[in-house]
Amino acid sequence: MANGIEALARRMLRAAYRRRGDMFGAEDVVAPRDDPVVRELGYDDQNDEQLSAAEQWLEDRGYIVATPVDRGRPALGFYTVTPAGREFGEEA
Repeated sequence: MANGIEALARRMLRAAYRRRGDMFGAEDVVAPRDDPVVRELGYDDQNDEQLSAAEQWLEDRGYIVATPVDRGRPALGFYTVTPAGREFGEEA
């Protein structure tokens, strides 16, 4: 299961990173469970347990960190991709 989550997390990060400019025009702000990302990954529901586990996996490893987009407070589901996260997403 862990390898499956890692692979899903990488695919999720890549898909979210490609769509990052659509969010706020901020270079590294992503929304890993945004509807277009979820659909690209082949899921119907943003709240699917596997998607949640993949997002948490990325956060636990410091590949994404909650980002302040709502009056300086972190907004649920929005993250900044760290340099380590960009490197992880680029790995084959």
